[in-house]
Amino acid sequence: MSKQLKNIGIIATATVVSRFLGLARDLLGAAVFGASALNTAFLSAFRLPNLFRRLLGEGALTAAFQPMLQRELHTHGRERAFVLLNRILSWLLVVTGGLAGLLMLAFSQSRLLPGHDDRWYLLADLSVILMPYLVFVCLAAALGATLNVFNRFLEPALSPIWLNLAMIASLGGAGLHWASTPLEEIHWLCAGVLFGGFLQMLVPAVALIRFESWRPRFDLGLSPEVREIARLMTPGLWGTAIYQINTYVSSMLAYSIDDSAGTLMFYANRLMELPIGVFAIAVSTVIYPLLAKHAIEKNFAG
Repeated sequence: MSKQLKNIGIIATATVVSRFLGLARDLLGAAVFGASALNTAFLSAFRLPNLFRRLLGEGALTAAFQPMLQRELHTHGRERAFVLLNRILSWLLVVTGGLAGLLMLAFSQSRLLPGHDDRWYLLADLSVILMPYLVFVCLAAALGATLNVFNRFLEPALSPIWLNLAMIASLGGAGLHWASTPLEEIHWLCAGVLFGGFLQMLVPAVALIRFESWRPRFDLGLSPEVREIARLMTPGLWGTAIYQINTYVSSMLAYSIDDSAGTLMFYANRLMELPIGVFAIAVSTVIYPLLAKHAIEKNFAG
């Protein structure tokens, strides 16, 4: 139990550091852009890939994937577990890549619908730039869930920190020094999101390769385990979708009110999520793989 408490402490500490860096990131964005239409457009565009991250990366996928991976590891060993991981990552890459491509194509045609305020076209333009983040962060979620199964919690816990650091560096460093207009500054901030998302994917991948001898392979095999994960995801996907879509629609309603409402709502939501991230997520991240392991071993008392 002391080991589990230690892991919970690691995740909670990393989450607190991440939240402070997130606060610094938001303060920097507020100082540079204020509650302007530009900042509101960026925050609203950033919500969309995060919505699909919660749908396809975290939540439903992790809940279905971890027990199956735990079973493969316990029953057939590390090699078969990595075969399953490669198949899940391959399908996730295809699905999220195709989804991101379709959304980018749709948003890029926004000016074919004339008669809207300029802020809606700005939102569409920034959504095109930010959409590849969807692919990076969904793959990162699957890699982080795998590390948790192998009782490695530090690298996944550090994931949001890389994003916050990349965004702070891109806006506070390159953006303020090299950008000549607010729009160029927001483009630097978007570049920070994409680079941070790439780091979120890269760090757990390197940890798996270095510490667990994983070798990535592209494999679209539809094994019974992959089908079972897809089946198990379905109810969780619907449940998550209801909340996430509601949140996204609420942000769009706020965006339609005026230039600042979306920004103010985003900052309020960030404060609300602080205790959830520090306490609830830290505990569930550590306990869930252990519960899955006990279930596979039929150790119901445990």
